[in-house]
Amino acid sequence: MTITRRKFLNSNGKLLLGAGAAMLAPVPLFSFAQQRKVSANEKIRIGLIGAKGMGFVNLENALKQPGVECIGLCDVDENILAQRSADVEKIQGTAP
Repeated sequence: MTITRRKFLNSNGKLLLGAGAAMLAPVPLFSFAQQRKVSANEKIRIGLIGAKGMGFVNLENALKQPGVECIGLCDVDENILAQRSADVEKIQGTAP
């Protein structure tokens, strides 16, 4: 079976066009999981050790997902700990 350059470009062009069109669709169509309620068995409870810098950025991103809850924070600096605890309370509604 020989594939000419023309056939190759034609078939791959269609594939790329379809993939590009899928990227134009609104995101809420694909994020049905974020709209449903999460049961207690499906909830992820996490804690953070070292609440300054990249650790807290990762925690913030995790808390944006449905069904994720921060239950504890740990840091050697009490000022950072109090600040991050207030930040988490602001994000999720309850203090860790």
